[in-house]
Amino acid sequence: MSLQRRSTLFRYAIASLLVKSSVEFVAPRATCWSGYYYLLIRPRHQHDERFAAESSNHHHHHQIKVTLQRRDGFQTYLPSSYSSSEDTTSSISQPPSSTTSGSSAVRSQRPLPTDSDKLQMISFYKFTPLANPEECRDTLFEKIQEIPGLCGSIYLAQEGINGQMAVPPHHLDELLEACSSSLSSLDLFVDEKPNLGDVVPISTPTFDKLIVRTRDYVLRDGIDSEIGRTLDWSDAGPELEADEWHEAVMNRGSDNKIKNKNNSMGALLDCRNLYESEEGTFRGATPLETDNFQDSWSQLDGMTKDLSKDEPVYIFCTGGIRCVKVGAYLKQHLGFDNVKRLKNGIIGYQKWAEENPGEPSAWEGENFLFDKRWSENKGEVNEETIEKE
Repeated sequence: MSLQRRSTLFRYAIASLLVKSSVEFVAPRATCWSGYYYLLIRPRHQHDERFAAESSNHHHHHQIKVTLQRRDGFQTYLPSSYSSSEDTTSSISQPPSSTTSGSSAVRSQRPLPTDSDKLQMISFYKFTPLANPEECRDTLFEKIQEIPGLCGSIYLAQEGINGQMAVPPHHLDELLEACSSSLSSLDLFVDEKPNLGDVVPISTPTFDKLIVRTRDYVLRDGIDSEIGRTLDWSDAGPELEADEWHEAVMNRGSDNKIKNKNNSMGALLDCRNLYESEEGTFRGATPLETDNFQDSWSQLDGMTKDLSKDEPVYIFCTGGIRCVKVGAYLKQHLGFDNVKRLKNGIIGYQKWAEENPGEPSAWEGENFLFDKRWSENKGEVNEETIEKE
């Protein structure tokens, strides 16, 4: 039985038990196949103005209203009524592609059918001022919505762009061209190429929808506003290629963590959240032990206070975007002169390791992925949204 079918049956089972209740039921952090959700189940009563109309058109044993509210605001709508005799394997109804106004407006749709049997995982980001995110959102969505099989999320804000996608390999160039032409002011993919991840079978769970969304930040950071205004994201320390990173980490040994200002090897910081670090990390790395990215700054303040400002500080995350803000904070606010970032993050390193099987890997464990592949493999999903990487 597929994970999606199990999730559907789980929700209907709860609904059948609660349908006669007169109160709204809220199951916080209900685990489903693509994220943590709030499961809202409201019985339909005779005073519901739509109850009579729906009852006349459908033969149901029970009438309920079910809304699946994801923590990041998206909603998945279940059928408005339930019968113990109906086919619980039927697909979930979806709202149409929509546009709303405001800083968190979204354009979205289900992926179009494709004849491809594979999907190329791809991520990209760029911190460059974007003058009109709303106009760019609509232009970009209009250009990419016809690409068969394309799914994933692109976030646009005045600070730049952040995208994580899955696309049939033979449509990759079409996607990159559409992004570049729609966002010409960003000079996307001119100096930096996109981060290409795995090529996976089309049956692999990746993303539910194609989403292009505007918001206040492409990466919410929680940095104090007074400090944030002084930080330049383009000054975050140099990036190391995967082979350079490999050499640096292997030379540190397996137990060279932050000790004190006399530790000549400096620091190797895992800038992800604790639930990510617990699944895997680089040998000798020190995790920030955060629950969310917004907690990073106080952790950095405390963990680096005994380090000399000229010692190297190596930082890494899943795809690289979090290290832009961490690197800028370390350099410009804390005054470290020698900050080094892993280019393309763990994803880039693991791809390099696959291409160099003769080298012993500096990575230990698994890489926590912010898409549905983690849910399928582990039976659970990430708590935070895909906006990270």
